[in-house]
Amino acid sequence: MTHTTPLKPDWSVSGVVEAPVEQVWPLVLDGFRSTGIDMEAVRNYRGLQPYVTSIGKPGNGKITVEVDKVQHSIATQGEWWYRGVYSVTSHSRGSLVTYDVYNIAPGIGHWAAQWFQGCENAGKMKGQLQSSLDAIAKCLGCTVSNVA
Repeated sequence: MTHTTPLKPDWSVSGVVEAPVEQVWPLVLDGFRSTGIDMEAVRNYRGLQPYVTSIGKPGNGKITVEVDKVQHSIATQGEWWYRGVYSVTSHSRGSLVTYDVYNIAPGIGHWAAQWFQGCENAGKMKGQLQSSLDAIAKCLGCTVSNVA
């Protein structure tokens, strides 16, 4: 992706899955299976740079996906304002899973996206992450905490 992610996300939620990154990361990645990503290609990719692919058609819902297996992060970026990044990092109680959303719209579009999308995203993000982490914890037989 040609966009440089800002240092601070516009919206962010995170939670702890009480299992090691090596167990949590593959399940976070599997959560993207329904998007149409070629998961076989992602798993077989051996490069040190992130694996980048696109889904959809320009002007009609195209999404660019970047999977960084070294940093345990997955970024999805639309054509207008949205860039979402899921990351899994080590935590004293297991794995910290973070979902950050960046408003990447240029110029006045940035403010329009902020206004239209702000409340909607902030309200949904916590519930979406909670559901995902609950499913991962169930699969691993562990618990989730501190989703905020």
